[in-house]
Amino acid sequence: MNYVYNKLSFNDIVALKPSFEANFKLIKVNKKCNLHCVFDASMTSYSKEDLIMIDSKIPEILANIAIGEYNVKNAKENDSLVEYKIKDFLMYIFFRSAPEKIVFSNYGDKGFIALKNSKEILHFPNFNLSEFRSALLKYASFHSTLYKNQKEKSKSLKLKVTFNNNPVL
Repeated sequence: MNYVYNKLSFNDIVALKPSFEANFKLIKVNKKCNLHCVFDASMTSYSKEDLIMIDSKIPEILANIAIGEYNVKNAKENDSLVEYKIKDFLMYIFFRSAPEKIVFSNYGDKGFIALKNSKEILHFPNFNLSEFRSALLKYASFHSTLYKNQKEKSKSLKLKVTFNNNPVL
């Protein structure tokens, strides 16, 4: 097996400029007009199955972020499990990869590596994997936009995740 080894610099990381967009349907769940938000479709290369492979709760977590029930930046300490799941999600978005196509691992004190299914090894020297994941969360922006479909008399939300074109670390 021939692997391609790439050592990525800070500029290479910044140049990735990843993003994620998905639509969510708003559904009335009772007569009091309480709304429930469910994942509909991704506008990027992620399917619902890809999101479920990251974690089975990711579509539900993203729906809660879209309707503003979960504030990613001001998560409470008891939400550390949700925060961990969001960090996993952001890693896959940032590297534009599906869960079955990439593995992340610390590489001792020499940074971390990402092994892609395409036989590509990405080495990030001087980056701690845990710090990198936290930085992704810090620089990620979550934007929701409400859309009304007059024909179907329905409402949907579009959630967009970007990284503000800021350096991650």
